[in-house]
Amino acid sequence: MTIDLVSFDGTERCRGALAAPDRYRALRALLDGGEPCAVRGAGLSYCQASAAGGATTLSSRHFDRLLAFDPERLRLTVEPGVTVGDLLRFAVAHDAVFPVLPGHPSITVGGCAGFNVHGKTQHDVGHFSDHVVELTLLHPGHGELVCSRDRHGDLFELTLGGMGLTGWIASLTLQLAPLPGHSVRRTVHRVGNLAEAADLMASLRDAGEDGDALYAWNDLNRRGARFGRGMVYVETYEEGRRPDRVRYRRLKPGPRGRLRVGGSRLATEAVNLGYRARDRWPGGAVRSVEDAAFPINGHEVYYRLFGRRGFREYQMAVPTSAWPAAVGEVERALRESGVPVTLGSLKLFARQPRLLWFRTDGVCLTVDAAEGERTRRLFARLDALAREHGALVNLSKDSRVDAETVRAVYPGYDEFRRRLHDFDPGRRFDSMLRRRIGV
Repeated sequence: MTIDLVSFDGTERCRGALAAPDRYRALRALLDGGEPCAVRGAGLSYCQASAAGGATTLSSRHFDRLLAFDPERLRLTVEPGVTVGDLLRFAVAHDAVFPVLPGHPSITVGGCAGFNVHGKTQHDVGHFSDHVVELTLLHPGHGELVCSRDRHGDLFELTLGGMGLTGWIASLTLQLAPLPGHSVRRTVHRVGNLAEAADLMASLRDAGEDGDALYAWNDLNRRGARFGRGMVYVETYEEGRRPDRVRYRRLKPGPRGRLRVGGSRLATEAVNLGYRARDRWPGGAVRSVEDAAFPINGHEVYYRLFGRRGFREYQMAVPTSAWPAAVGEVERALRESGVPVTLGSLKLFARQPRLLWFRTDGVCLTVDAAEGERTRRLFARLDALAREHGALVNLSKDSRVDAETVRAVYPGYDEFRRRLHDFDPGRRFDSMLRRRIGV
């Protein structure tokens, strides 16, 4: 089937073949067909990581089984099409939890592996790859390879965060953790600006008061001393009454409606007012584990505000030493751009960069804005700030960053490119993202 394939942010598109095999025999026939392939989970990566002109996109939606569970070691083996929502539901039912979860339950485990995603407490529990025990990889030139840290360790490392370019992940064995409690209490700390938010988060971390999740929402449309005012959230597992099970909403890729209000000042202020208003109750709130894990669930309307033209997200991880200087320059760039910011947030990061993994010791800043020429100019300016301050740009959230910038900000760029070429010199796996960043 040939269709228009669109990145989740709505800004990258191509026309290509989409196949959804439902048997391994059909999958292997497609892999062995000689044409380039792109691997697709739920299609929710903001960039076009699962499609390219001249390539066949292979969907994993029919490969969604839970294959094996070891209750003593809390190890769960799954196929790549399993969603993180179903993963968490299974884990909680067995008094366990998976430590690293993205923001929406529709995202697949295979997609998480492909981008080595982080959750809300990267500084504490690390990335997705830190909790993968083993994976099975299919590649037409290499056959079936079972990879772990001790077996094909280089390929294991290259595949986790390899953006789907090393082959089809047929299965993953995940290391779950014991569930500390069946509900989550969220405590809200109000902060006056972006610098205060980062300082408070660091203080909570250093004092051991950062709970089981730590993140911030910040209003980046304020100026001067109020730039980035908002809330710091601390989430902590606890026992007691188990909240009602939350209903998962489906987050779908593809074109959105014609309505476009996400770039207007009025709509942006309304979105930020909603963030400020929803957390006014005292003493925090107790929610189910599933509800706390997926903050975007139930708020999918946010993405429809941007209409067919879409939106762009910029996520940069700034080293701790560079953060104080970077804050002022980010504020200046946003002020001078005149771009309304629909979402701003902070997380703390830890551990050094590796290959194209989005991690460093520092602060992770996220900026959302409607697609447009002003937004593209703003993000190009943020690219320059990233290069100047040694910050990383998250490739999974960015549909316009180019090869020059990626090479400049990622110390492991050349090593990743060389190792990928050595493993797959025929470029059997491809994507628009791969072509754009030159790997």
